[in-house]
Amino acid sequence: MPRSRRKATPPPILTIGPITVNRDTATVKIDEQVQRLRPKEALLLWTLMLHANTVMSRAELMQKVWHTDFADDTRTLEVHMHWLRRRIEPLPRRPHFLHTVRGQGYVFRWEDPPPPGDEAATPPPDA
Repeated sequence: MPRSRRKATPPPILTIGPITVNRDTATVKIDEQVQRLRPKEALLLWTLMLHANTVMSRAELMQKVWHTDFADDTRTLEVHMHWLRRRIEPLPRRPHFLHTVRGQGYVFRWEDPPPPGDEAATPPPDA
């Protein structure tokens, strides 16, 4: 009898760089400081982090976070992104993590810093 295959369920807690989000408790920890989020903020951040460095369309986010295929009015998404940036970004108007990709959607960007002493990753001094 063939065994049924289940999709692996992603973990409720994701950590990328200095940010840890817990989807189930609606909390985010940034550099050891814990903040409570609204449930949809937590799910939105978790979804973007789950797909880090991949642009997610507004329609995808509306479906995954609000469980709706109605993507014509994304004001709810924009407002939640605004709130989320105010909570996790050091400078919300110049985001480091949560980026808008004009005409496409949003992306959580993270690149690991180069290891210490990695000369190839160090830019040359200005001449």
